[in-house]
Amino acid sequence: AVAPNADTAISLCRSEKFDFIVCDLHLGADKKNGFELVEELRSRKLIKPTTVMLVISADSARELVIGSLEREPDDYLIKPFSQVQLKTRLNRAYYKRAELAAVYKSIAKEDVPGAIGACLELLRGNLNYRQTCLKLLSELYLRNGDSDAAIRLTQGVVKGRAIKWAQVNLAKAHSLAGELDSAQAIAKELLKANRLNVDAYDVLADCFMQQGDSDQALENIKQAINIAPLSLQRQFTAANIGRQNNDFSFAKDSCLSIWQMSKRSMHRDVSHLCNYIRSILDVAEHATDKKHRNRYQQEALITLQRNRSDEVFSRSTDEFDFSLYENIVHSRINALDGKALMAKKLLEETQIAIEQKFNGYPLKLAPDSIKVMNDIGDFEEADKLTNQLNQQSGDIDPNVAYLLSSEETQQSDRKKAYKLHNKKGIEAYREGKFETALQSFRAAQMLTPVNIGVNLNLLQCIVKTLEMQNKPEPKLVIECRDIYKLLSGMPLRDGHQQKWNDLLDDITPFVEAK
Repeated sequence: AVAPNADTAISLCRSEKFDFIVCDLHLGADKKNGFELVEELRSRKLIKPTTVMLVISADSARELVIGSLEREPDDYLIKPFSQVQLKTRLNRAYYKRAELAAVYKSIAKEDVPGAIGACLELLRGNLNYRQTCLKLLSELYLRNGDSDAAIRLTQGVVKGRAIKWAQVNLAKAHSLAGELDSAQAIAKELLKANRLNVDAYDVLADCFMQQGDSDQALENIKQAINIAPLSLQRQFTAANIGRQNNDFSFAKDSCLSIWQMSKRSMHRDVSHLCNYIRSILDVAEHATDKKHRNRYQQEALITLQRNRSDEVFSRSTDEFDFSLYENIVHSRINALDGKALMAKKLLEETQIAIEQKFNGYPLKLAPDSIKVMNDIGDFEEADKLTNQLNQQSGDIDPNVAYLLSSEETQQSDRKKAYKLHNKKGIEAYREGKFETALQSFRAAQMLTPVNIGVNLNLLQCIVKTLEMQNKPEPKLVIECRDIYKLLSGMPLRDGHQQKWNDLLDDITPFVEAK
């Protein structure tokens, strides 16, 4: 069967289970390439565990070759080649798959313990592909988090012999076990033998991150990205290390790579565009001058517009609304410019529209909403969305996970202080200690000037205090009018709207008095 492109090949594999698949690396500009096809067919289980996949190419560019090999096709053949070469490679790959079929079948079922057991059983007999079985077993131990077993296995393999895969997995096992000196020593030996060993740079970056040395981690992950940029996981790691090292420009470049790679692969997801745009605004937020901040804000808006018609939106099965997302981005830009009131109004309008359009909150819109909410002090709403994201099934996108973690750290002191003052204000109000309540609500408002909840609490307390005075205090009247002006022009959700309506009659005598 012949397919002109990856999508046609995927369709064919849905209806027929092939024993051999030979695919070219390049399958059309801006289309899935050969190694992306390999990854998708295996991940979606559209082929048999014993199916042989061979990638061929005339392209010897380092990043493409490594990117292909990291997806682990059964073989990679450089053009030109003869029929004898092709037959030899296919035969070898076929017999290897057949001999290790029990392992591959368990791996396809995501049964790691079963795959480990199958490896151990095969290793008790005579094997033609013993090294391959040992390599698979070490990787399964690492996947299972069993660093001790991985260390014992790979130490036995490398004893007296410098076998690259075993050295790499031994270094990874030591890193997993927290034995960082041993992991680093092996990684450095690998780099002495080959300065282009990307796995060694990955190990060093991981070790330095565990040690809290973000500078060295950044240096090593940059080396890894320079050698082999076509790995989504490596780019996620790079973005994380870049942010932790305050190199937001590098993190932005990694998010761009993730977005570009994901668009034509099985990892296509609107969240990757959202992460990229958020990373641009992160650069703007940390820019040293207004000119640079404005430039990156414009870049974010231009990127947004250029991707408006991308097929990722039309083909996505997730709940997402581009216009609402656009409003959230504009809200964050207003917050960055110090226009907290404009940011709050736009965000509140957007949240009301989301409640009206969707039954539940679209989780793809949540990360950026959380960021803006925290920026302007809507901590209660941010906490609600954060809990929803943490409770979702499946793994959280690494960029989103970093956002949630960093926001919790950065906003922790401000959030605690706000909640403490607001809580004290509520308790004092209930006890009739209105002067104490006023001071507490004012302290909370200082931290979150456009937070609707605290402004309503403060307004309620002011009105109660004014009603108790024989002659209304002028400063309190002015404060009452200022809050009235802020809230009367603000879109309000049901709970806040009800409280506002209840207060209006009591407020009117003071805001209309001359």
